[in-house]
Amino acid sequence: MKKERIPGSVTRELFTDSEQIESLNGVDLRLHHPERCEDVFSPEEPYGSNLTGEGTIIELPQGGWRMYFRGGKFWRSPFTETRGTSGIFAAESPDGISWKIVTPRSILREASFESVMVRTLTASIFLDTNPDAPEDEIFKMLVPGRRLPDDELGLFLAVSADGLNFRLKTGPMPIESHYDTQNILFWDPRIGKYRIYTRIRRFGIRGIRMHLTEDFKTFTNASDLTFRDDPFPQTQLYTNGIQPYFRAEKYYFGFPARYCDHGQKWDESALYPPGVERRVFWANDFKKIRLATVATDSLFMSSRDGWVFDRQDESFLRPGPCTEGNWIYGDHYLFYGMIPTPSRLGFGAPDELSMYGVENYIGDQGKNVRFRRLAIRQDGFISAHFPARGGEVLTKAFEMDDDSLSLNLATSAWGYCSVEILDENGQEIPGFREHEMFPIYGDSLDFRPMWKNSGSDLSALKGRKIRLRFRGRDADLYSYARVPFRKDPVLPVLVPEADKEESI
Repeated sequence: MKKERIPGSVTRELFTDSEQIESLNGVDLRLHHPERCEDVFSPEEPYGSNLTGEGTIIELPQGGWRMYFRGGKFWRSPFTETRGTSGIFAAESPDGISWKIVTPRSILREASFESVMVRTLTASIFLDTNPDAPEDEIFKMLVPGRRLPDDELGLFLAVSADGLNFRLKTGPMPIESHYDTQNILFWDPRIGKYRIYTRIRRFGIRGIRMHLTEDFKTFTNASDLTFRDDPFPQTQLYTNGIQPYFRAEKYYFGFPARYCDHGQKWDESALYPPGVERRVFWANDFKKIRLATVATDSLFMSSRDGWVFDRQDESFLRPGPCTEGNWIYGDHYLFYGMIPTPSRLGFGAPDELSMYGVENYIGDQGKNVRFRRLAIRQDGFISAHFPARGGEVLTKAFEMDDDSLSLNLATSAWGYCSVEILDENGQEIPGFREHEMFPIYGDSLDFRPMWKNSGSDLSALKGRKIRLRFRGRDADLYSYARVPFRKDPVLPVLVPEADKEESI
């Protein structure tokens, strides 16, 4: 399934930050959460056991999707005696729902990496969208390891034409960081460079570092990420999951796993989460007590430059019910990537975004890890929420560079949203005032606001600096965009009352 490119998507504005908001009156910016869907895949041995995860979802050039994940056994448990990782595997799907293994053995073959002691715990694969990338290098893999025989630790780059047969290209790369996480790589056409995001530790706190490169030899602007107005600077971020958002590529979204150790204490609080019997096994080993007391969840963060982020500290994905395999170290890490999939509602409902998370990470009751699909509305991460009492959002001035507006909006049957267009100084523009438009109610990714004299055709405003004033009640506005004009629908003409009587 190909990702739909929405006309005007580069001018889509979301409410994941306040960059385009002048003021909010009675409106709050509300974080939304993905819904848990079906358990789509549970890799069995030898493809997975009690350390399976660190996944990546890639759209294949020929169509369909590929999932890469680490399979392996690492921590000895009451049910698993084996120790050691077993490699990186791949599964494919035509629809994001049904997955099938396509690699009978690990894609990290010893013959391809004989000069490096590979640490498969964190190897990550990505599709290179750089138009100048050689065809035999469009798949790239970041592999932590040690070069033999000098035992030099670093991050290595492997490349492939098909994403299944890799060869080592370069490394260790001259970057200073820690590599014991899912290291992220993507080509950024906005700056004409590759971005690499790795883990760093500052005063014992796990954080995120960004590196830029054009050739994987020279690196510039190594920077630790900063968070705007950060009230919790001690937050431990285990992963980062940073990626451009395909519906509005000026945004970078991250889905970091948050590590919560709860003091690593074995006391009565340990009775509340499930699986006490398996957790006591690790609690008896002071080196592994964190496996018994730590829990993890996932956050959401957003940026426009890939460096300064707005992080939501309320959980984006909570651990969920206290059931088998939840509330344990390593659970609920999100795979890298999100894909559009058909709505579960059917009946013409628009595609939703699917993400994938890990459950039962260390293998409760000797069972394997589960990969669960999670679904969320397109652009549905944070909304401007209009309560029942009503509220108002005023945007900052921007140039109207297209011919119409598109709203991603959901209201109740009683709710509504209206749009008023102002000039850059905040003065009303005749013809585009609130009382001259038709209020909107309903639920759609693409409502086109219409005014009584011009419909949704805003070409008369093209090139002007304008502001938008949204008013509404019992509604959520997820995004707005400047888009090309399309012909407005025509309201059917009603039959006059006299004609109705004659027809009877």
